[in-house]
Amino acid sequence: MRYLMLNGYEIEASIDEQEQVILSVASGQMSRENLSTWLNQHITERSE
Repeated sequence: MRYLMLNGYEIEASIDEQEQVILSVASGQMSRENLSTWLNQHITERSE
């Protein structure tokens, strides 16, 4: 996720939601495709 910040983007989701997504990916409950979809729905350009 740090890569996004370094490139001018941020994730618009609560810390709790982001944590749940990471745990879901790590446990195999969320597929790579679903993670990609979730990120596309929650990534925005950072406002400086």
